[in-house]
Order: sequence, then C-alpha cells, then structure tokens
Amino acid sequence: MELFDEAHRPIVWAAQSSAPQASTSLALIVRRHQFLGPLGEVADENHEFIEDDEEDTFQPQKGNVAFVCALDGWGFSISQFAEFYASKLGASATALQKALWGPWYFNPKTRMIVGKKGISGGSKARPMFVQFVLEPLWQVYKAALEGDGDKVVLLKVIKSFNLSVPPRELQNKDPKTVLQAVMSRWLPLSDTILSMVVKYMPDPITAQSFRISRLLPKREVMECGVHSDVLAEVELVRKSVEACDTNPEAPCVAFVSKMFAVPSKLLPQRGLHGEVLNNSTDDRWKR
Repeated sequence: MELFDEAHRPIVWAAQSSAPQASTSLALIVRRHQFLGPLGEVADENHEFIEDDEEDTFQPQKGNVAFVCALDGWGFSISQFAEFYASKLGASATALQKALWGPWYFNPKTRMIVGKKGISGGSKARPMFVQFVLEPLWQVYKAALEGDGDKVVLLKVIKSFNLSVPPRELQNKDPKTVLQAVMSRWLPLSDTILSMVVKYMPDPITAQSFRISRLLPKREVMECGVHSDVLAEVELVRKSVEACDTNPEAPCVAFVSKMFAVPSKLLPQRGLHGEVLNNSTDDRWKR
C-alpha cells in the first residue's frame, strides 16, 4: 500500500520497492486520475475527484506505461492484467484497465468496482492495483526467495498461465534462478516492451516526417553560383527520404552516421525554427 500511495503523488517518481530479499525498480510518470464507476460507468459520488488528464502523455490506465524489472527479466502494462481478469471478474477489459490504476476497489459481494465512498469505513479493502497486481507479484517473490516460502504458489502461477518452465530450473538451488525462471515466462520483459513499441511508437513513414527536419533540414541557399539542377536534385532526395519513397525512380540514398564527442558549448542553442534547445548538462561533453 505504501508503494501504491507513493506512486499516486502528482510527481515524476522513481523508487526501489522492497520485495523479500529483492529490489524491484518501478519508474512512473503519473498524476491524479479520472475515476470509474461500477463496472466502467462514471459514478456521481466520485465526480469531485474527476480531473482532466488528457494533456498527460503517460498514464498507466492508457496502457502506455510499463512496470518492469530488467534484473529479473519481467515487465507488464495494466492492459495485460485487465485482459487476464476480465473473464474472472465478469467485467470488460476496458473497464478493468481504467480501474486497475487509481483508488478503485473491487467489492466481492456485489462484484462491482467502487470508489472510496463505496467501501465501508472499517473495511481493509486494497486498491485493485494492489490486490490484483502487486500482491500476486510479491507472493511469487516470497515463495521463490524465502527459505520457507510456499512453493505451491509458484505451481499455481505456472498452471494458471500455462507456463513452460523446465523442472531443472524450478529445482535449482539458487532462489534467484527460480524466481527469474517463473517471472520471465509469466511476464516476459521482451514481449511487454515490443508490444508497447508496436502500439505506441509511430510507424517509420509517420516518424520520418519528424526525423527528416533534423537529419536533412531544408536549407535556404544564399549563394547565387549554385546550379538549379543541383538544388532540384537535393530537394528530390530530401522529399524521397521524408516520404520513404520506394519507387524505382526514387534516388538511392545511403546514410552514414558517426558519433563523436564534442564540447557542450559547441552544440546549437536554437532549433530550425528558433526554438530554444535543451542542451544543458553537468557533463562537459555530449555524444
């Protein structure tokens, strides 16, 4: 709960959270979130908490934030757990994706998703992110790393998610090897990162319009001695690269780049359109 509460402060937050004999790095960019009502409907009782976060780029409930631990080879986004729990809780994956981040609680008696005002005063209910995401993770860590850990928990995870873990890895005497064997197959880091790249990174053609302004900026030629054919050919190359033109008539372009260190003071201070560039650094050199 402490980890969850810290993560909901309206700041850029990075922390080392203590799991049994292990550290898990979580890097979040978060703010306050709009609340869902029961089963995905906005509840009137929670209107006081609603805040417009459309301007925020990174929000876990949008699926564009990954929680990862590179050391143990696992990572996940909210959408992965939402899809898993959708059938079990009888709610849509879309509603769960929003409810699994923020002060939302699951009422097992009514099978409804409620806000803070929907839980009783003496209830020890935990936010759904804690109950359905963090606690299962901690249970796996505890089962794998503690000497008296319940190994049945590991077997349940393996069976529930139909994981293929070689027996020799589960029987390894190194607890860390056992943990990594389960976690890297349950929530593989590579799958999480690749899926986010596919969903949220622009495709090459779309991204090219952003890249080309810096790689091949359009220059105004001040000298009068440049032949018009040369200028036309240069502009053709620039436009062809910008459009990722694959027509046989398009020019063949090879881009060779070499990285080398230069003093920070030699870096440009303004962009192509006069905007101030953030090239400030404590280091004397940049690459």
